[in-house]
Amino acid sequence: MKNQARRRYVVITLLFTTWMVGYLDRLAINTAIIPIAKEFSLNEVESGLILSAFFLSYTLMQLIGGWLADRFDVRWLILLSVIVWSLFTGLTGLATSFLGLILIRILFGVGEGTFPSASTVIIIHLFQPDERARAKTSVLSGTTAGTLLGTFVSASLILSVGWRGMFYLLGLLGTILVLCFCFMFQDMKPQSVPLKKHEPYPFQQIFRSPMLVYILSSWFCWNIVLWGMNSWMPSYWVKVRGLNLMEMGTVSIIPALAGMIGMIGSGWVLDRWLKGRESLLGAGAAIVACISLLGLLFANSDWIALLFQTVVAFCGSCVSATIFVYPIKYVAQQIAGSVTGLINFGGMAAAAISPTIFGYLVKITAGSYQAGFLFFMTAAFLSGLSTWLIRTDQSLLFPNSTEEKPLKESS
Repeated sequence: MKNQARRRYVVITLLFTTWMVGYLDRLAINTAIIPIAKEFSLNEVESGLILSAFFLSYTLMQLIGGWLADRFDVRWLILLSVIVWSLFTGLTGLATSFLGLILIRILFGVGEGTFPSASTVIIIHLFQPDERARAKTSVLSGTTAGTLLGTFVSASLILSVGWRGMFYLLGLLGTILVLCFCFMFQDMKPQSVPLKKHEPYPFQQIFRSPMLVYILSSWFCWNIVLWGMNSWMPSYWVKVRGLNLMEMGTVSIIPALAGMIGMIGSGWVLDRWLKGRESLLGAGAAIVACISLLGLLFANSDWIALLFQTVVAFCGSCVSATIFVYPIKYVAQQIAGSVTGLINFGGMAAAAISPTIFGYLVKITAGSYQAGFLFFMTAAFLSGLSTWLIRTDQSLLFPNSTEEKPLKESS
């Protein structure tokens, strides 16, 4: 039992670290786009296309990655994912043109695309249903840790070694992570992360679930806010608020820290007090975020703007935690990877278009960010409405999902 518990902590820690590094790699472009746009003479629309390129391939890979995670050994899917995305993170520093950056970002998205579903499947295999929300949010807090560090670290590295040198160093960090996975997998027997054999599941029935429709709608709308703000808030602080690159990186730590606290806290709340009523947390958080975006729009000082951005970040983590509780608690194991991939597909489809739409709105309003924030407010409201409509009794489509137990490990 001690070996099992220790292995679970090792897996959770490494998955947390992988999400964190993945977000460092993913978000670095949002800061680097400032010197990149200057070097390549890019306008807002072209910058938005570079920011969105990753999501085009990452979105498509959600469906493929989910299918693969349900059928193959997720250990090797994770290892391959980290190898590919780290390679193209480093290669970003070699880009010499606008089209070259687009291509590299697309291939980078291919690398990261199989990781989310594979990490979900490992959690389902190793944890009881009433432990999974805490395990999942602990792992996903790596995304907020990556966000916490991302802008500050990337700004610091750009100032010290340039944007190209930053991507080389981040690629090297991914290589170290690959070595850690190789060490862990060498010590982990195949049955430690087993592939349970299930009866074939009528996959087409997934699309008949009202629960899934509302989840997809909520996650699509929230990712418009999430990735629109991740992509454009660095530019907002520099161009609208007049901060320099280092000040902007420092300011970004506070909302990210709030997001990390919100993610971890949400897991405890969902497991302990909101079983079967998870939508209350997500819907309430999305509406509070909508109101906070209005406050951010009319903030008359940098500190007030930062306060509202911090509230949005905290609420966003609550929404994220709520959405990803459903596939790990209310969906049958044999399709959990595919359903997670499908949910991520919806979210990343929004992420693929949001930065470009925001950039277009800034361009047609002569550099004003107001229309973009109104766009985010609308999306946050619709996310809250969709989350409110989610009912777990609709999960009866997935028989016995809440009774399924984690698979036994070898000690």
